[in-house]
Amino acid sequence: MRRLTRRQRRAVAVVVAMVAAAAVVVARSRACFRRGWSVTSGTVRRVSDGDSFTLTNGERVRLLEIDAPEMTGERAELALRSRAALINLIGGKVVRLEPGPRLRDKYDRALAYVFVESEGGAAEVFVNAEVVRAGLARAKTWGPAGKRWDAVLAAETDAREAGRGMWSPSTSP
Repeated sequence: MRRLTRRQRRAVAVVVAMVAAAAVVVARSRACFRRGWSVTSGTVRRVSDGDSFTLTNGERVRLLEIDAPEMTGERAELALRSRAALINLIGGKVVRLEPGPRLRDKYDRALAYVFVESEGGAAEVFVNAEVVRAGLARAKTWGPAGKRWDAVLAAETDAREAGRGMWSPSTSP
C-alpha cells in the first residue's frame, strides 16, 4: 500500500475535522428540536397583545391555554386593556417559561405557562391565570389540557362570578 503525501494527509485531516464539526452541529440541533425551545426563561422585550410577547433573544411566546380578544374587531377596546394588563405584569421583566402538552403553535411561537416574580419577590405569579382572572382573556385549549389547566379554568370561573372584564355586564356582547 502506498503512503499518503503530506498534502493528502492534510486534506484527509480537514475532511475528518469538517465531518466531526458537522456531527456536533447536527447533534445540538436535534437536541434543540426535541426540546422545542431555545430558552426556559428570559426578559420580555415586547408585548404583542393580551396573550403573546417576544423575549430579548427574539423568541416569540404565547401564553398557553388562554385566548385574549384580538386587537381588531368589536372587542378591540378589551384587547387593548388585555395587552396593557400583560405589559403591566411582565413588560421588561424576567419571566420563567414552563412547557405544556404542546411546545409550539402554528406560528412557531413557544407555548408556555409563564411565571414572573411578584412585586415583593416572595413568590411567583402565574401570568396565564392572572390575565384570565382579570377577565381579559378566557380559558381555552387547542388540544389536550396541560397540568395547569385547572388553575386557568378556576381563574375564569372567578372572573365570571365577579363580573370582571369580558364577563362584566357592560362589556358583554
